[in-house]
Amino acid sequence: MRIDKLSDELKALVDSGDISIRAGVELSFLSENAQAVVAEQAEDFKIDMKKAKALHDAADKDYYRAAVMTGQIDKAGAIGNMLRMQAQRAVNEAMIYLWKDE
Repeated sequence: MRIDKLSDELKALVDSGDISIRAGVELSFLSENAQAVVAEQAEDFKIDMKKAKALHDAADKDYYRAAVMTGQIDKAGAIGNMLRMQAQRAVNEAMIYLWKDE
């Protein structure tokens, strides 16, 4: 089963319900190092299915791997930045939604 490929930290988050099983499956495709960073970032950011899928997709991109390998970005920074951007986008969308309702 794919969920068995998760790190112990992420398995604990799935078991506690902080991360859904489907999101856990998406995260299971990440490397061990990337999973460790995601588990660390999960303390500050909610990891939902959309974010897990985006992380999985980003990890599959050749440009992402090349940037990490050449030292242009590190995985912790890339994952943290992605989660921060998604959180900011959600706040902006909520603000626009509330503004439209007025």
